[in-house]
Amino acid sequence: MLHRSMYLDAFNDKMTKQNPVSLCFASVFPLARMKDYTVIGTDNKDFVIYYKCNYFSVSKNHVEIVNVYTREKTPSAGVLTGITEAFKKNGLDEAKVMILC
Repeated sequence: MLHRSMYLDAFNDKMTKQNPVSLCFASVFPLARMKDYTVIGTDNKDFVIYYKCNYFSVSKNHVEIVNVYTREKTPSAGVLTGITEAFKKNGLDEAKVMILC
C-alpha cells in the first residue's frame, strides 16, 4: 500500500489546483504505528483511511489526523469516489488534504 495523502485540520485550504509533492511512501500492512488510529473508510481491497484525533487538555484544543493509503499510485475513479465518500461521511473537509503522490 502507498501512503497517498494526509489530512491535518491545521492545513490551509488547498488552491484550485494542487500538485502532488512526490513523496509516495510504500508501507507494509498492518502498520504497527497505526494501532491508535480508527479505520474510517476502506473497500477492503484498494484503499484504507486511518483517523486519529489528538486532544490537548492544557490548551483545550484538538488536531485531527487522517492518512489515506491506496494500492495504486494513481487510483481509479471508483477508488477516489470511495475516499471522497468516506471523508464526507465522517465530516472531514477534503480541501485540507495534502496529496503526497
